[in-house]
Amino acid sequence: MSIRAVAEAVGVTAPSIYRHFPDKAHLIFEVCSRRFEVLDREVVAPILAVEHDPVAALVSIARGYARFGVANPEHYRIMFMGRADHTPELYADANLLATGSLASIIGVVQQGIDQGRLRADLDPVLTTFLLWTSLHGVVSMAITKPDFPAPEFERQIDGLVDALLHGIVAEPPK
Repeated sequence: MSIRAVAEAVGVTAPSIYRHFPDKAHLIFEVCSRRFEVLDREVVAPILAVEHDPVAALVSIARGYARFGVANPEHYRIMFMGRADHTPELYADANLLATGSLASIIGVVQQGIDQGRLRADLDPVLTTFLLWTSLHGVVSMAITKPDFPAPEFERQIDGLVDALLHGIVAEPPK
């Protein structure tokens, strides 16, 4: 992708793009930040608005996140698979913890702990990262190796979520 191609696609001159973005990296990451907003608005927020069981919410979010990743492979690559040293400071990974989907999911995990649906000894940040990075592996493989002889994608996601949650869901009181 070139700045000239972007300028041509939106009907402006290449130099005019630099009035809004200092360089190509900032332009690319701004586009991806809009995809983070879509992930929050179209995947996470609707689930949290209707699902009051934190475990069911985690399952639905996992499925939605995975579908979002494979539906937006190029954005996903930049959002989650790019080198940190190529990320403009404004879009630094550290910002993800406090805002958007990741912060919401940490809250869902904490809610699950508070309600006794998830083990009381869990760290919500660590648990969120373990769930997310496991899902990321499945999504990344689907994007980078689409012809890999793996089980059907939805089956992989459901199997992963089932395996992970059975490791963290609290036993019912006896």
